[in-house]
Amino acid sequence: MKSSKLFAIFVLVFLSFSAVAAEGKWIKGYGQGSLEYFVDKGDARLYIGCPSQESNDGGSSKIMFFVKDVEVTSFKLEVDGTTIDGPVKTGSRVGNNNFIFAIDKLLESDAKVKYGKNVVVFPKANINKVLHSFRSGKLGCAIN
Repeated sequence: MKSSKLFAIFVLVFLSFSAVAAEGKWIKGYGQGSLEYFVDKGDARLYIGCPSQESNDGGSSKIMFFVKDVEVTSFKLEVDGTTIDGPVKTGSRVGNNNFIFAIDKLLESDAKVKYGKNVVVFPKANINKVLHSFRSGKLGCAIN
């Protein structure tokens, strides 16, 4: 009886974790003073990281792309018909504008990432429940 209860608890915990990491669903996390937003598609991850407004450690906000946990250092992010060179990093007027623009566009349409001869499409899916427009004041990111 006791082992069946432990097994049931294990199954519930396992199902909870697998639901959190569902492919194509945006996830919000927080660690070491930074907010993190990401979506996975196969071995690829589109990642948004930023210092939180509470910590505002002076770090930069960024949009990055990873394949098999390795950062892709040159990619094109296409959202709503507009292409932005990635990675996107704040700290300059152009970088700040591109970051804010990209966040707003990600809320409106799927994201297409092109790198080399490869293309990965990340669905908009639940992004509006996880990420907010910078202009809404609810994003939580400090733009430095």
